[in-house]
Amino acid sequence: MIALPILLLFLIGVGLLITGVRGRLIDPERLSCGGCGFDLTGVFPAIGTCPECGSGLSDEAGIRRGIWVRQPWRVWAGGGLMGLMLASGVFWIATASGGTAITYAPVWWLRMQGRYAGLEAGRAALDEIADRISDGRLTTPGPLIQETLQRQADLSTSWNPGWGNIFTAAESKGLVTPAQSIQFRRGAVKPVLTALPRVRAGEPVSMEIGFENPGREFVMARAGTREDVCLVSSLVGAALDGRKLKSAAAASPKGGRWSAARDVQTVRADSRGVASGPAYFASPMPDLQMQADGPPGHRTLTAYWNVYLLKRPGDTTPLDVWPVEVSAPVEVRGPGEPLVDLRTGSAIRDSMQKALRVSIGRPGIIKDPSVPNDPELRLPEVKLAWDRLPGPTCWKMSIRCAGREWPMWYHGGTVNWEAGTADYSVDGWYDLSPQDVDLISSQKTFDVILRPDIEQAHRRGFLEICGDEIEFKNVPFVRSGR
Repeated sequence: MIALPILLLFLIGVGLLITGVRGRLIDPERLSCGGCGFDLTGVFPAIGTCPECGSGLSDEAGIRRGIWVRQPWRVWAGGGLMGLMLASGVFWIATASGGTAITYAPVWWLRMQGRYAGLEAGRAALDEIADRISDGRLTTPGPLIQETLQRQADLSTSWNPGWGNIFTAAESKGLVTPAQSIQFRRGAVKPVLTALPRVRAGEPVSMEIGFENPGREFVMARAGTREDVCLVSSLVGAALDGRKLKSAAAASPKGGRWSAARDVQTVRADSRGVASGPAYFASPMPDLQMQADGPPGHRTLTAYWNVYLLKRPGDTTPLDVWPVEVSAPVEVRGPGEPLVDLRTGSAIRDSMQKALRVSIGRPGIIKDPSVPNDPELRLPEVKLAWDRLPGPTCWKMSIRCAGREWPMWYHGGTVNWEAGTADYSVDGWYDLSPQDVDLISSQKTFDVILRPDIEQAHRRGFLEICGDEIEFKNVPFVRSGR
C-alpha cells in the first residue's frame, strides 16, 4: 500500500524534529541549573541553591549535566518532511477515493499509485495517465512503456489493467515501436495445454490450448480494458514423450498436415484483470484428436501450435506469427482398463448421501398459458443441494414411482464441490403419453436414484468418482401454484 511509505517518512520527520529540538551534546562534564540553565562551574557543590533563580541543587533533577545545542537543520528538515507527508496523505486519500484531485496529480505520483495502491485506486491513477497521453498532455511516455512491458513479462507481479491502457493509449498516438506492439500482444496471454488426464492406448486424445496465468484462479489477461487483443491459434502437431502422434480423424483438411484453426478470438481485461473475452482458442474436435500409442503409463503430452496476431477481427494478414509449445501430463491405460476409478463401499456412499439434500417440486414458470394441461407444468422437478461433498462425482438421475422409472436431465444449477445445487427435469417429457403424464403428476412421493455417469466423468477429466448407487426413498412431491 502506498500509505505505508508515507507513514514511515512521516515518522522519520517526527524523529528529526524531536532530536533537532533536543540538540547535540557538546560538553558532557559541564553542570548547569536544571531550572534556568545557569552555568554552575566553580559554584556547585559549594552552594545548595542556584545563584540565578534560587532553585535547589540538592537532587539530580535540579542539575543538568552537559551542554546541549539545538540543531536547526534537523528542526526544519523534520518539520518540512512531516508537512510534506501530511499533505501527501491527504492527497492520496483524495485521489484514491476517485475525486477530482487525481486530475491535478503529477505523473510521478500517479505512477507510484499504480505500483503500490490497490487495484481500483491504482487503475484510476494509471487511467489518468492514459487519458493524458490520449489528449496530448503527456508526449514522452517512454519510461512508462518500458515499465508496462517489464511488469507484463514478470508473472510473479500482480497485473493492473491500467498499465495496458497506458500502452494502448501510447500506441494510438504513435509513441511505441512495432516491436513493442508485438511484444505487448504476445505477453497479453500465456498458453497452457489442457488434455484429458487419462486415455486408452489406441484411442483419441482430445486437447485444448488455453491462455492464462499459471496458478491463477481465473484466466488473466495481462492487457488493458480499452482494446481487444485478437488472436487465432492453429495446431501444428503433437507428441507423447517425444513420439509424434498421428491424427485420429479420417482426413485432415490440409492433406495430412495438422491445421485445426478456430475463428479469431478476442481477449481484453476487465476491471480485475480477468479475461473478459473467450479464454480458450481451441476445443476438442475431430481435427484436434490424436491417436494415443505406445505402452501404458504416465506420459507427457506436448502440443505444437502457431498463434497468429491480428490487428482486428476480420483481418486476413497477421501482424505476427509465433510458435507455442505447451505440455500436460497424460496417463495412457491399456485396453480394458477403466478410465475412471470408482470409489465404492458404505463409507463413501453414506457420506455422499448425508451431504446431499433432495427436494421435488413443480416448475413455477408457465411455458404456454394458453395450454391449460401443459405437461411441463404438471411434471416434477428435482433439486439437489449439498455442502462439502466427499469427492467429485457425476450422476445419472432417475425417479421411480408405481413400479416404473423415468430418467431425468440436468438443466441448471451452481456446480461446486464445496456447496452447490443442481436442477433436473423429466427427460423427454414432450414425448410422454397423456396417461404417463397423469400417472407421474398424480404421485405424492417418488424414489430418487443417482447412478454414476462414467462417460460424463471422463469427459470432465475426473480420475475417480463415487461408484455406488444412491437412493432417496419416498421424497414428497410439493406442488406449488401456477
